[in-house]
Amino acid sequence: MKFFLLKKFSEFLNAQTHFSLKRLSASSFLLEAFSKEKHAFVVDLNMPYIGLSKKPPESVLKNTLALDFCLNKFTKNAKILQASIIDNDRILEVKGAKDLAYKSETFILRLEMIPKKANLMILDQEKCVIEAFRFNDRVAKNDILGALLPNIYEHQEEDLDFKGLLDILEKDFLSYQHKELEHKKNQIIKRLNTQKERLKEKLEKLEDPKNLQLEAKELQTQASLLLTYQHLIHKHESRVVLKDFEDKECTIEIDKSMPLNAFINKKFTLSKKRNKNRNFCI
Repeated sequence: MKFFLLKKFSEFLNAQTHFSLKRLSASSFLLEAFSKEKHAFVVDLNMPYIGLSKKPPESVLKNTLALDFCLNKFTKNAKILQASIIDNDRILEVKGAKDLAYKSETFILRLEMIPKKANLMILDQEKCVIEAFRFNDRVAKNDILGALLPNIYEHQEEDLDFKGLLDILEKDFLSYQHKELEHKKNQIIKRLNTQKERLKEKLEKLEDPKNLQLEAKELQTQASLLLTYQHLIHKHESRVVLKDFEDKECTIEIDKSMPLNAFINKKFTLSKKRNKNRNFCI
């Protein structure tokens, strides 16, 4: 997010009286600021950016993390005392107050909108970390927040009023939504193409229905012959030659690893499976 936009956004927040903040997804948050009217902003820490949404997006999460409870405790309808830019950098701090258990408690919402280092924190007045989106060597729970390296960059400044700011943030949000939808669409297309290729491979591997029919018939014939002449087959025989029902000789290899009855049942089962596969291929 550009520095001059964040700076103007801090001025906009100072013109509001209250705000609320809650998580929308793994890395995005809904920030609602209001005075006479309510404005819904989406804060995304992956980009990072802040966009204006005409309709507040719905959360897709159950919001059961420690950060979620902390945001609900401190930032739900909290008073805005002061919003300011910190250290000439893309860091926004909002000092807020919330009535808790018969007393008003002051806290700081800190948004670090720095690319690849974006973070969100709830601090106390002494800059001690109560909760954070990301913890690291600099940001540790119940410790004083570590300092960032000083920023000596001269930021671009632009003359902008609140309407101009809101117009830009709304366009940014629509652009972000378009990119998100495009990304999701491409993911769906990729997944469907993968499924298509898998089905194509399965289709190519399917056997010819005529061959399956012949194989099913042969297995059925063998099983029926073995069942009919079972009493004539010696238990040590591994191959038999039997005459089928058309008086033709039929050579059958017998699997000696199983009882003859089990082998016959296996032949019948395989015959049924071949017929079933044949019907599927037609």
